[in-house]
This record gives sequence, C-alpha cells and structure tokens, in this order.
Amino acid sequence: GRKMRHLCTLARVAIAATVLVSIPFGMSLAEEEEGKKKWTDTAEFSYVATGGNSESSSLGLKNTTIRNWEKAVLTIRLGGFRAENTKVTRVAVNEVVTETETTEKTAEAYYLNGRYDRNITDKFYWYAGLGWSRNRFAGIENRTIADVGVGNIWWDRDDLMFKTSYGLTYTD
Repeated sequence: GRKMRHLCTLARVAIAATVLVSIPFGMSLAEEEEGKKKWTDTAEFSYVATGGNSESSSLGLKNTTIRNWEKAVLTIRLGGFRAENTKVTRVAVNEVVTETETTEKTAEAYYLNGRYDRNITDKFYWYAGLGWSRNRFAGIENRTIADVGVGNIWWDRDDLMFKTSYGLTYTD
C-alpha cells in the first residue's frame, strides 16, 4: 500500500528528471542537419524489488549530458541511489496472526557535478569543475568540490584516449 505508492512516486520523479535532463537543450536544426553530435546524453534508470519474509527495494538514476564544441567540452553528471528494507514480523497467538512491518532506509546517495575542458593546443588543455554530493550513510551531509587544472593528451585515437591532468581541488 503506502510503500508501493512511495516507490511509484519516486519512480515518476526519477523518470521525469531523466527526461528533462535528457532533452538536448539549445541544439539548433542546423547542427542536426550537419550530422554533428554537439549534444549527447546517456541516462540510466534502475529499480529492483524483492519479497518474502522481508522486502527490499532500490531505485537508481544516472545521467550524463555532454556538449561538444570544436575546442571545448562541457560535461554534466547527476545521479542518485536509494534503497530500503522492510522486515515483516508475524506473531501467532491463539490462532490469530498479527503482522508487523518495519521499514528502514539502508542506502541513499546523490550527486551533481560539471566540468568544462578547453584545448589550448591539440595536446594541452585546461579545465574547471564544480560538484556536489550527499551520502548520509557515509557521513556526508553536503560536500562541494571545486577543481581547476591543466592536462596533456598523450593519445587520442578512435579506439583509445590517454590523458593526464594536474590540478588543484578544494573540498568543503
């Protein structure tokens, strides 16, 4: 009853967020006609439910949106995961069975981050990023991370890319 309504609401919110983030905002018809993939998006949604003497369910969402320019890339990632477990206790007294359910959240984590990379030359680039995460089960209420740096592109082929980055990171 109540638990299923709660999970259905969470699923609807996750699907709506995925659809909204997945829309390649800002893409012009000229870009589509040229066949260039300036905007790309990858979304993942998962839901798992089990039952028996105890019930458990988990809901997950990941989304990556990328905007490519000739010399730059903007990457935005968001995601979340939530799991809960319901223990069902049955007690029989005088042929009357009483059933009690106890539900507790067993995991919950969310994140949102973005990074902008800009080529200085074909083999050298700079970047800046900003991110936020929450994982109360790991003791993280709100974590903000900002980073800046430079990097080298050693190999960039269709089947392999190897790069190194050198940067500074601030975490609050």
